Amino acid sequence: MKRVNTKGNSIGIAAVFLVAGILLLFYSLLSQMQIAAFIGLGLTFWGAVFAVAQNRKTVDSRLLDGTAVSSYSTLDRMINDLNYN
Repeated sequence: MKRVNTKGNSIGIAAVFLVAGILLLFYSLLSQMQIAAFIGLGLTFWGAVFAVAQNRKTVDSRLLDGTAVSSYSTLDRMINDLNYN
């Protein structure tokens, strides 16, 4: 099975969003446009989020399944106790 490198994609997307956001913020300062400033802030924020949130490690699905079983069993017990179908 071929593994796709998503780390480079995340950094590339983050760089595009950060550069576009910073340029739009600078443009909004020069032209005094509030809409451009809000869009620039949003792009800068999401660029920072993509830069920080990289896919470094994966979690085995068995671990995730084990943590969800108790929630599902509690919900099942509540539905049965309330006689819902």
